[in-house]
Amino acid sequence: MSTMTAWRNRPIRYLILCGALLIAAIAVGTAMMVGNFRNRALAESERELKNTALILSEQIDRSFQAIELVQRSVTEKIQSLEIVSSEDYARRMSGENVHLMLKDSISGLVQVDAITLIDAGGKLLNFSRRWPVPATSVTDRDYFTALKSDEKLMTFISLPVRNRATGGWTLFLARKLTTPSGEFLGLILGAVELSHFEKTFSSIVLGDGSSISL
Repeated sequence: MSTMTAWRNRPIRYLILCGALLIAAIAVGTAMMVGNFRNRALAESERELKNTALILSEQIDRSFQAIELVQRSVTEKIQSLEIVSSEDYARRMSGENVHLMLKDSISGLVQVDAITLIDAGGKLLNFSRRWPVPATSVTDRDYFTALKSDEKLMTFISLPVRNRATGGWTLFLARKLTTPSGEFLGLILGAVELSHFEKTFSSIVLGDGSSISL
């Protein structure tokens, strides 16, 4: 009797075993599908973030290139005057007409806070922000020290510092000015406040836990 019962229960055991195997297969398959979907989602998110970073880097690069073009244009105007000494440079570049020229040179460039001319002694000679110019010295700034002390160095990007005129955190793109004979005349600065980039970055919608840093 027990043998007959065992034979009768065997199909039920097989059915239970098959059911268990089927459930296990479904669970494994579901886990694999979820993992596959997750990997695809992560890959897609990574690709989107890389594309966003590339677009932003190109935009920032264009912002710096625009400042460089303005600096070169102003430098060419100064060179066309055939200035031969730092005294001549300080005298001819300190007028209101030069202030207006600098102001016009950055018209429409929202990323440029100011274009500034510095004399050989580190004194603020003229700039685009307002007239008359305030009495300010940049002898303690990294870009002035680096460009004045190194004859071969022509350009320098500063560390972020507090702008003495506005109080905002600012990057300075500095370019050396010299006479045809190589005498150091001073610097031309392009100022970019970090708030400009913060506004740009804040307008971009990212997923939870994502952020952009410069």
